[in-house]
Amino acid sequence: MSKTLETKQKLAEAMHLQAVESNPLDAADMALFEQFERDGLSPEQRRAHILAQADTLVPAAE
Repeated sequence: MSKTLETKQKLAEAMHLQAVESNPLDAADMALFEQFERDGLSPEQRRAHILAQADTLVPAAE
């Protein structure tokens, strides 16, 4: 199986699981994952990017 096909399959499976949990990916989420693919980011780089965004979106507990 090619890497691109494998990646698309994994994304499809993740999308399905999110939908099953009543938390489907929205257009912004899909765009982010497509950007990761275009940029060729490793899983570690993707995680770091997502965590950096989360830190700016979620206020710190007081």
